[in-house]
Amino acid sequence: MKRPGFPLLVTVFATLLAVALLAWLLVAGGKGERRLVTVGLYENAPKIYTAGNGRPAGLFVELLDAMARLEGWKLRYVRCAWADCLKQVERGELDLMPDVAFSVERTQHYDFHRISVTSQWSQVYCAPRLKVLSLADLAGKRVAILEGGIQKPLFDNLMASENLRYRPILVSTFDQGFAAVMAGEADAVATNSLFAAYNGRKYKLLETPIIFRPSNLYFATGKGRNADLLRRIDAHLADWRIDADSIYFEALHRAMAASPEMLVPHWMMWSLLGLGGSLLLLGSLSLLLRRQVGQRTRALETITRELESQRADLEHLAHYDVLTDLPNRALFFGHVEQGFAEAKRNASRLALIFIDLDRFKPINDRFGHAVGDRVLQQAARRMSECIRASDTVGRIGGDEFVVLLRDISCAEDAARVAEKIRAALSQPMSVDELELSLSASLGIAVYPEHGEDEGEIAKNADRAMYYAKDRGGNQVKVFDPAMPPACPLGA
Repeated sequence: MKRPGFPLLVTVFATLLAVALLAWLLVAGGKGERRLVTVGLYENAPKIYTAGNGRPAGLFVELLDAMARLEGWKLRYVRCAWADCLKQVERGELDLMPDVAFSVERTQHYDFHRISVTSQWSQVYCAPRLKVLSLADLAGKRVAILEGGIQKPLFDNLMASENLRYRPILVSTFDQGFAAVMAGEADAVATNSLFAAYNGRKYKLLETPIIFRPSNLYFATGKGRNADLLRRIDAHLADWRIDADSIYFEALHRAMAASPEMLVPHWMMWSLLGLGGSLLLLGSLSLLLRRQVGQRTRALETITRELESQRADLEHLAHYDVLTDLPNRALFFGHVEQGFAEAKRNASRLALIFIDLDRFKPINDRFGHAVGDRVLQQAARRMSECIRASDTVGRIGGDEFVVLLRDISCAEDAARVAEKIRAALSQPMSVDELELSLSASLGIAVYPEHGEDEGEIAKNADRAMYYAKDRGGNQVKVFDPAMPPACPLGA
């Protein structure tokens, strides 16, 4: 038998080496790819703004840059006016918008992470010539207010509650609002507390006692988009906020520090030039001023941290179930209302799946509420894993849940998701050392086949669920008009 010749061995070796090199290049190239994240940039110092060197700066920018370094994201900041930024995020043209105050209305258009970045309140500042002590003093006055900002609907409601009218002057930035008051184009400006603390002195406007609506601030994405980004933002905030030496508190300290105009007034600079003999005195005054500013800054930081700990994520808790962290009844049916508006506008289908856990009450009665709560948490997690990012699951009662499926093709699509949920809930659950068995009854109703509005669809999905439960449970039923009216067990 002939042995392979040397040239043949060289050829085989070279081929294997080339294949290995190609594979390495493909893997290395894949690892080298960085996710591009587009971020809205508008002017609202100290939270987010363009620095003197032309680069993005501020609290939200510092935190997001730190996250990007850890996650391997490539950030591209896009300059836009506030209202335009929000529209671009909603349309999916931007991935993230920093510095967005949470409100129920906004959840119809945007998604938020769970842990807030910081908090603020809104306040009115007025021209020095005015005396503003109450809302009545602003009746008929021109108030500069950020277009698309959280202040306008809140201030509108405040004035309307007193049967007062004012003249809104819409501006693109808070800087424009303050400048409009200085120029006599507006009488007052509605602003946020952080912007006013950082910039108020240079505009020389008067602080008024009109303060309204504390708000928690977040990064926001378009509805149903970039859920993975929000999860990672939450993970980093959770780690940083329990570490006093983290980048979070360093960035917060820098954001709360006084602006240059506050630290070194212009009159002091001129005095130093004209009165060299008073250098020591002025230096002492400067040190005293810096010390006072430093004390004020530390006091503001302390207050901010206390507010964060005392009312941490109050708005989140108001709209999410405390036990499962799913949307509660109010927020869930807000999503349903928005879903129906989209379905009618786009001539698309959606479905509601009502879910009731079978045999949950005996578990709760036998093993106690602590075990029952753990079961509900596991059930909620399993249901969430069965749906798309664009869908929503909420807890509306003790052991009752509802799923909203958007943009489906037919009832069979909803039935497949419901069956997936039923199978997931049928798997044994381990709580401490207990092995517990559970099942669920699920009822489905589809728009527009089973109703013309959200109320009718919800009623028919509930009816189908009780039909499944009455027939032994652990099954999925699609609504049929022949089904008897829903009658909860024990009624």
